[in-house]
Amino acid sequence: MHRAHSIRYLLLSTTFALGATLSEHSHAANANFQNFLFAACANASGDLAVRCSESNGGDVSGDSESSLNPSQTLVQNTNALQEAVAVVRALRDGDDTKTIEQASFGRWSVVISGDQSRLIRDPGGDNSRGYTLEMDALRLALDYRYSDRLVAGALLIDGRSESRLTPYIPSGQFPAYNPDRSGASKSTSTSLGAYSHLFLSPHWSLDGLLLYTLSDYDIFRDAVFQVSARNNDSPVSTRASTEGRQLALGGGLHYDNHHGSLNYGGFVRADYQDSTIDSYRERGGNGLALHVSDANADQWLVSGGISAAYTILTDVAVIQPHAFIEHQRKTGASPASRVVRLLEDSGDNTLTLTGSKEDSTLNRVGAGIGMVWPHGVNGFATFSRDYSSKGVYRTQFTAGLRIEF
Repeated sequence: MHRAHSIRYLLLSTTFALGATLSEHSHAANANFQNFLFAACANASGDLAVRCSESNGGDVSGDSESSLNPSQTLVQNTNALQEAVAVVRALRDGDDTKTIEQASFGRWSVVISGDQSRLIRDPGGDNSRGYTLEMDALRLALDYRYSDRLVAGALLIDGRSESRLTPYIPSGQFPAYNPDRSGASKSTSTSLGAYSHLFLSPHWSLDGLLLYTLSDYDIFRDAVFQVSARNNDSPVSTRASTEGRQLALGGGLHYDNHHGSLNYGGFVRADYQDSTIDSYRERGGNGLALHVSDANADQWLVSGGISAAYTILTDVAVIQPHAFIEHQRKTGASPASRVVRLLEDSGDNTLTLTGSKEDSTLNRVGAGIGMVWPHGVNGFATFSRDYSSKGVYRTQFTAGLRIEF
């Protein structure tokens, strides 16, 4: 019997050293993760060896396979790009240069603005990871009106984000301490950027932006180790820290016209975002801590839409409520992918995690208000919501103040 187990471990070690592929949309009784654990137990040390001994060589319950499946790491790739999207949108939503062009008081402007964004992804019907991502940022910008046709500036952004993965819902007997989340990730970021707006004619204009971001991440993974007989279990809680970088650039073409107090127009935009997250080693985990490879993800977003605004003149300020509809298509984005291995597995068996393909299209609807007060003080606020076909919901609020001098 001992010899048979040894042959089995040898075969599994050889197979999974080459890497196994696992979908983020993983089913309970995840065979790939279970076999990965069998292979690791053949060369286990430390606390991992204890867990392997408790579970007859790594034989865990189907619920534990899905709970331990570290596809949480794939969400980090997606979230980094979502943070870049939120920043770019906030800059666009707060671009009041067309209003300023109608009522300019000075060549220099200081802009103080902030935004808050919330994104919810439902768990899939096949137990894919769901999560809630909350992002907020504070921006300080300085721009200069070189002429009636060109405005350009630089900006500094301080950002924060936190994502919480929805807890795994077991199908059988599971410990009472099953965590209220599958994991979490917190980030702080600093961004430097430049932007411009060029008026080609009374009706046509171009905008451009470039943004570079440095991020620090604290990453948490919460799961349950439970043997197949469901009579022995241990909590698995890990923590890790790492860094990342994001690049965002884009441009847009705008058409604007008016009929009396009604302003209307359309736009097309193209944006590129690239994100890199460094590899990291988890701490804790009762022997199930992982080494997680670095990750890179990028995407092109092409969008078009229409907008309308109405100018209201009062004794106190010029008020301009506005609304827009936007259709966006994502291209060139590959599913997220990472490679993991257990730190206490001397055989270095690896598991390749591959996420599901994100929704390629979405629609966005927004509304807001711009105001111009005397002495070159302008305010703006915009609220928007995304509509996607794959259970992804996002809302975003942006507001700010521009002071000209």
